[in-house]
Amino acid sequence: MTACSACSEALPDGARFCLACGTPQVRDCSVCGANLPGTARFCMSCGTPTRPGPATPTSETGADPVPDAIRTTSDTTSADTTSADTTSSMGGVSARRVVPVLFGDLVGFTSLSESRDQEEVRELLSDYFEVCRSVLERHGGLVEKFIGDAVMAVFGVPRLHEDDALRAVRAAHEMRLALHDLNEEVAGRWGISIQNRIGVNTGEVVASEATSAWPPS
Repeated sequence: MTACSACSEALPDGARFCLACGTPQVRDCSVCGANLPGTARFCMSCGTPTRPGPATPTSETGADPVPDAIRTTSDTTSADTTSADTTSSMGGVSARRVVPVLFGDLVGFTSLSESRDQEEVRELLSDYFEVCRSVLERHGGLVEKFIGDAVMAVFGVPRLHEDDALRAVRAAHEMRLALHDLNEEVAGRWGISIQNRIGVNTGEVVASEATSAWPPS
């Protein structure tokens, strides 16, 4: 005999749903098919948020035992929306993932570019972006784009790691340190120095096979 994870009702071995409250005791990941405990909110194999079960467990007082403050997006998303999110407009399978996104740009780049020769600016950006790419990829980040003087990268796509947020923060820190070495070269060539600012935010995204495969080989 086992006990329901929500209401502690005694259940026969192998029960997939609670006889008293309907809470699923076992559920399958909608993306990779892994067997998960009924209380799992994320797949332990691929990190995909689990879909809500057929019934929402309640306490004896009728109150929802899950506070709104810790409710995941998958708990409040309708079945139609969840279904629509499983297929991208590009025809590939997509999945919700919680990933860190890093964004950084140069301080005062507009005024710098207006006062310098454009060929110098191009060479400066090329060297800076190469430093950023090297650092980001070393920490498992995927450069999503370079635009203007900005760089954007994601962690956890295409492969999730349990420490993706820490990887992103470490990459941001190392990008600041690497800029110090680059500035020594920049000062020697053009008599200037540059500064960058970097932000990291972790949130839910929908990543498709097309996204995970970028950039193309």
